[in-house]
Amino acid sequence: MKTIGLTGGIGTGKSTVAALLRERGWTVLSSDDTAHAVMTDSPEVRRAVEQLLGPVYDANGALQRKTVAQAIFGDSEEHHRRKRELERIVHPAVLDRHQQELQRLAEANTAVACIESALLYEVGLEDAFDYVIVVDANDESRIQRVINRSGLSRADVEARIAEQMPMSEKRSAADFVITNDGSLDELRKATNLVAMIVEALPESDTTEAP
Repeated sequence: MKTIGLTGGIGTGKSTVAALLRERGWTVLSSDDTAHAVMTDSPEVRRAVEQLLGPVYDANGALQRKTVAQAIFGDSEEHHRRKRELERIVHPAVLDRHQQELQRLAEANTAVACIESALLYEVGLEDAFDYVIVVDANDESRIQRVINRSGLSRADVEARIAEQMPMSEKRSAADFVITNDGSLDELRKATNLVAMIVEALPESDTTEAP
């Protein structure tokens, strides 16, 4: 089974590319969705999250994402500390669940499995994949997309972009770059072109399970 990493900065459109790859027939696992799942259904993770962040689950046990975001995104050192600690709690559980799912997919003779992860390079997972695709976009497009979908202020979006690994570094490390500065149709064409090339390439000899 060929394994692909899909990443990019906030607002670049990696989730849209993931949806287009699913339309093509790829199996794409979302690290954000998996993180939400483990924070919801893993008792150990839930306890650790509540110990770190306080009451971030409602009366029905649902995770309040906005409350979590308020706790970990900000300029203070305390915000940064909580964000680092949350990542230490959640990331190992996400990786474990992805490993289980990739094993299941391999046993089912799946041709291509892709993991969408905003922090793929930040947590050192790039060597776990046969190929890595980076989705990129100009800063203004990224800022407007995030403002439109989340209601965050420009300053908040710019602060979140500044906290992430520079896109120039992600582009230089990628096997493929999809630029998302145009229309959805243009993005679909670019995505299908990269996917077609990836499908024709051999599996890497050096990848390790993420």
